[in-house]
This record gives sequence, C-alpha cells and structure tokens, in this order.
Amino acid sequence: HCRGLRRHSLTGIVQARADWQRGLGRAASPMAANGTGELVRLSVDRDSGVWTLCMCARDNRFNPQFIAAMNRALDEVERSEGPCALVLSSQSEKFFSNGHDVQWLERAVLEAGGDTSPTSPAGRFIASFYDLLARFMTFPVVTVAAVSGHAFAGGLLLALAQDYRVMRGDRGFCCMNEIDMALLAPPDAVVKPGAFAGADQKLASVLLAKLPALQVRRILLEGERLNGRAAQALGLVDSVCDGAVSVLHAAVKLAATHAPRGEPRNRRTVQVLKFELVRHALATLKSPSAGKLAEQSRL
Repeated sequence: HCRGLRRHSLTGIVQARADWQRGLGRAASPMAANGTGELVRLSVDRDSGVWTLCMCARDNRFNPQFIAAMNRALDEVERSEGPCALVLSSQSEKFFSNGHDVQWLERAVLEAGGDTSPTSPAGRFIASFYDLLARFMTFPVVTVAAVSGHAFAGGLLLALAQDYRVMRGDRGFCCMNEIDMALLAPPDAVVKPGAFAGADQKLASVLLAKLPALQVRRILLEGERLNGRAAQALGLVDSVCDGAVSVLHAAVKLAATHAPRGEPRNRRTVQVLKFELVRHALATLKSPSAGKLAEQSRL
C-alpha cells in the first residue's frame, strides 16, 4: 500500500546534504523561471469561478518579495464577485515549493549582526510566512493545492495550509527535513530548528492542525521523503494523479465543485467554518487576520 515510501538512510542524508548545498548556491532573490519577472501569476475561469494562483519562481522558495506577491494575489481573489474557489499551483513540473530561501535568511541574519529576534528582518520574515499560512487556512473560499513536484519543509506546510491537496504520483516527494538540518548545514549556519523564537511551535501547530499526532511524529522525527502514493496513505494528500497536467486538471475539477459556495454572500460562513477546523493552530500562529476573525465572530 505504501510502495515507494523512502526512509532516511545514509544515502538519503547524503542526497539531502546535496540539496542543501544547491539551495545555498541559488540566487537570494527568487527570480522568475518564465523570464517575465513574474513571481506568481493569477488567472480565472469565469464560467466555473475557479481562480488559479500559479507560483512562477525557479523552485518557489519563500522570501519577503515572494510572500508579498502571494498576498497581493490573494487580495485580488478576495475582491472577486460571483462563485469562487482557488487552486494553488506551480509552473515548475519539478518543484511545488522548496521552502524558505535559505540564502536570503542567512544573509538577513548576518547583516543584522546575528539577530534572529522577532523584531529582526529575519524574524519579521518568519512571522510573515506563518501569517501567510494562517491566511490560507482561513481563506474565505475553498483552496486546493496542485502539488506537481517536490514540496519540502515550508513548501509542504504551504500545501497543508490548503483545504485539499492533489499530488503527482509519478514524480516528486514531500518531506519535513528539519530533523537533519543541523547535520547537513555548515557548523556556523544559523537557519535550523531553534534559531527563531516560536517558529518551531508554529511549524508543529500547522502539522497538528492537519494530521494525527502519530503521523506528525513520524514526519518530523524520521524526515521521510514520501512520494505521492505514500503521502496519500499517510493522509497528507487527498488524491494522486500521474503527470503534472493531470494533477492540475484534477485540482481545478475539485475546486469547481466548491466554487458555488464561494459566492460573496457565503464567504463569511466558509471562513468561520474553516477557522473552527484550525482554531488551536491559529492561536499559536497568532495571525493578525485570525485574531480579527475571532474577535468579529466572538468565538
């Protein structure tokens, strides 16, 4: 049933070390892969009401520029009229998202003299990342992640922040690789668990909001790289398709079934119900938007 599941071994750690080093070698700014300067691209099918937010950076790593682009796109979706649901996709067939832009984070900490406090540039960025996840988790229309490639660390959290997930079965892995970060990084690396106050608690809260505790233990402490079918067996994704095009089509089809409930007059209801599904996580994330929702709902 879990064929293809790959546990961390010495080979896996060596591969993860290579992934880490490649990540440090990338540009600090997530330059668009399509050559147009776009970090994200937003489109809508007016007939179905399905919006598609396509991430267009090389491997969709998070830094302030990328998060700002995501939030601007979400603002536009929230202003829309008529039926509405949202698909989050990636232009890349290899990567859904590779998590944080580690090089940007390292540089931000160094330029701040090693400061990783909540008020430092790096600390504010970490807060903005979890605010974005909280926004997706309470977004007033249904969201579906089309996971067409690797979803590692923050990239997997981004997928889990959506209401539903469709993942590719013939290519790509999802993984929370924090368990090996201190082993893989140079001794003086600052981006690792424990570096940012409250970040690890927020990470765990997102996972626990979406998955049973025993599954979270397995994912965090074993650092497994899960293919699509193994991820489905653990409940990380709802369905699996072979091929990136099939994944996107399935995600759009699923979103279309929810779009009629995304009419503006019903979005408050959708948002409140979604809030209740993740109430405890939002208390930990302490998102401004989540706090405002709780106050308005008197919950």
